[in-house]
Amino acid sequence: MNNILRGVKKLVPGAVKTAAKNFVAGMSIDNSKYGYNKQGMRKINIGSGKDRRVGFINLDIDPEVKPDITRDIEKGLPFDDNSVDEIVCSHTLEHIRDLSFVLREFYRVSKPGAKIKITVPLMDASDITHVRFFQEDTFRTLTEPHYWNTSYFVGKFKELDRSFRDLSTCREMTIVLEVIK
Repeated sequence: MNNILRGVKKLVPGAVKTAAKNFVAGMSIDNSKYGYNKQGMRKINIGSGKDRRVGFINLDIDPEVKPDITRDIEKGLPFDDNSVDEIVCSHTLEHIRDLSFVLREFYRVSKPGAKIKITVPLMDASDITHVRFFQEDTFRTLTEPHYWNTSYFVGKFKELDRSFRDLSTCREMTIVLEVIK
């Protein structure tokens, strides 16, 4: 068996490496390996792309950008419950089909009081990879208590800040939420 694997590796080393990496990415990570930064906090940069942040665990679906963790967040986040202090997610959620599931995952892994900073384009159809569109009030089901006991529930959050910026292709919104547990 080992001889066969060695032979396959010689023929297609890149394919074997990619297949192994994709297999490992589908499994949970060793939480002790991806621990806490120098300040004793666990911070995650979801959909990092080439925006690698120091002091953060950079997570992206694309192995080509060399994230710390290669992961499709629609399959869940590979972190323990209540283990994350901060999440940054910029220009990623517009590519997500099951937004409720992903936001539930953000809530699940976040500690009480954790900060979540989400940046999304508003009503931007200029990119064919966008599968959903956002408006200024899209996240109100997260912050208004009367939604917390409905089928819309994904978590309890307090809005701390909201800002807007005009880009060349669209208007962008950044919302900062605090996790309530």
